[in-house]
Amino acid sequence: RNMGVVSYLRTNILVYWWQLLIFVISANLCGIIPAFFVDVGPQSWYGRLSKPSFTPPNNVFIPVWTYVYCSIGLGAFLVWRDGGGFTGKAGLSLRIYILNLILNTIWTPIFFNGRSPEGAIVVIVMMVATVVACFLFFWKINRLSALIQLPYLLWLSIATALTISVYDMNSIALGHSFMSTTTT
Repeated sequence: RNMGVVSYLRTNILVYWWQLLIFVISANLCGIIPAFFVDVGPQSWYGRLSKPSFTPPNNVFIPVWTYVYCSIGLGAFLVWRDGGGFTGKAGLSLRIYILNLILNTIWTPIFFNGRSPEGAIVVIVMMVATVVACFLFFWKINRLSALIQLPYLLWLSIATALTISVYDMNSIALGHSFMSTTTT
């Protein structure tokens, strides 16, 4: 029986350890790289915006996003492994996943650097759509990989509500111009 576990680990996990790392690290880089260029301090543009009461504290975002990025990287890895990679039946699923990572990466500079909650709303709605698509396509290949998308979808739903609320609460005060660096 123990040889069965060792054999399973050897053929299903350990053989693919570096591919798993690539998926997890690349997912995390999509959040880490844009975050280096963002100021969320109290005197920053974001810090001066009105936010809804359900806004999590800033120190919650890093651990939650790290968990999300690690888990979606694992999910994509499982689809890649079980679906024959980018050229197998997982090809479309993985392309949708990559589109989601691109959207996730550009959301931060659009919202924070571009000071465009309007643009960020468009991007985040597309992100939600790609996560739902990933769930549906991943389910056909590896059900665990699909289920792994659910915490991401939940967190993204909160992020969507926050983005829309920030836009709604600040659009009149800022004259629908989020490009201004001065407060009114």
